[in-house]
Amino acid sequence: MIQSIDYLAVAPPLILAVAAIALLLFEAFLPDAGVRQVATLSLAGIFAAAVAVGLLAVGPLPRTTFCVPGGPAACSYHLSSFTLLLDLVVLFSAAVVVV
Repeated sequence: MIQSIDYLAVAPPLILAVAAIALLLFEAFLPDAGVRQVATLSLAGIFAAAVAVGLLAVGPLPRTTFCVPGGPAACSYHLSSFTLLLDLVVLFSAAVVVV
C-alpha cells in the first residue's frame, strides 16, 4: 500500500528537522562559529516553521496525511486548528528558549 502524503501539512515539523540538521552540520564544520550566529540561524528556522503554520491556518482545515485507502479514519496525521495552536505554542516556546 502506498500512503498519500500532504507535504504542506507536515511542513512545520519538516522545516524544524531540516533546520536542526543544518545547524548541527554548521557547528560541526565551523566550530569557531559564535553563539549569536547559531542563535540567529535557529530563530530563522523557527520563523520559517511559523510561516508554514500561518499558511496552513489560512487554508482549509482539517487536513489529513499519511493515508492509506480506507477513508479519513485510515490516516496517521490529522491537522486541525487545535494542532496549529499547539504548533504555535511550541514554536513560541522554542524562540523564548533560544533568545
